[in-house]
Amino acid sequence: MFFPLDVFMALFVTMGPFKVVLVYAQLTRELDPAIRRRIAFQAVGVAAIVGLLFIVLGKFLMDLFHFSLGALQIAGGLILFVFALNMVLGGGEDEAAGTDKDPEKIAAFPLAMPLMATPIGIVALTLLSATFNDDTTALVITGVILLVVMGLNLIILLTESRILKYVDAESIGVAERILGILLAALAVQTIINGLIAIGALPAGGHG
Repeated sequence: MFFPLDVFMALFVTMGPFKVVLVYAQLTRELDPAIRRRIAFQAVGVAAIVGLLFIVLGKFLMDLFHFSLGALQIAGGLILFVFALNMVLGGGEDEAAGTDKDPEKIAAFPLAMPLMATPIGIVALTLLSATFNDDTTALVITGVILLVVMGLNLIILLTESRILKYVDAESIGVAERILGILLAALAVQTIINGLIAIGALPAGGHG
């Protein structure tokens, strides 16, 4: 049975603003406000399009490319882990240095993916697509819920300077590394869940 509130909570936790706001602040802190706004809109737009794509075509893509949800979890977890490792080791500054020349790059990566259209969020949307493949109403509601979550993301990004007004750049850098460690742990857990799903690990192998 389809429960919209459960879907909202799942998408808000996995695709909401918690993971992206600090990285957005770190990568765009030296940019002009107009460019920062453009990055926010582009990042949310890309993440929304990716999410809607997996809602509409998730089951079709699984069948077309012959991959399982477990394989998607492993691939997504690996991508997230590489990005998280870069955060922990301080690679984000190099990316930030070039963002004034081509801000669209950070809008798509890492802000849209993997921080808003997260691996776990994409897995959740693909699972919903496969489960409710014949229920158009459920898929439409899921799409609306996704757009609501992305709207919240946009609001948070656009007001980030007020939210983090009293936080200096050094504190944001420390917080970014802590978030990187947590994202790395989340990535490893996603990979483990994928290995369990494909039968490479026993169900109790993650704990």
